[in-house]
Amino acid sequence: MNERTIILFLQIIRGNGCVDELLNRGFEYSQIGGFFVQCKAEGLLVESKGKTTLSDKGLLKLNELNKKYGRLNTEQWISPDDTSIVKRLKKGEIYVPEGKKLNLR
Repeated sequence: MNERTIILFLQIIRGNGCVDELLNRGFEYSQIGGFFVQCKAEGLLVESKGKTTLSDKGLLKLNELNKKYGRLNTEQWISPDDTSIVKRLKKGEIYVPEGKKLNLR
């Protein structure tokens, strides 16, 4: 799991959010479950009273990664959609996305 995915996953856990964003990025439920197991094994998550939250180590890791990537203010709460990032084009080039990326039916 790359660091940006770790940030998103920890944000979801911290905010008691929905995994739809991970699904939209192409991950499967089994992979998300694997993230959960991995983070729990690393001590980033704790369970108490049937609820999973970030441990102190998890909060520290999230803050560390936010600083590493220069994520300030609202960027710490909202993850950018990395799937929409396009490589820099040369002057005069035109970007035409694939039909799959446009969700054309």
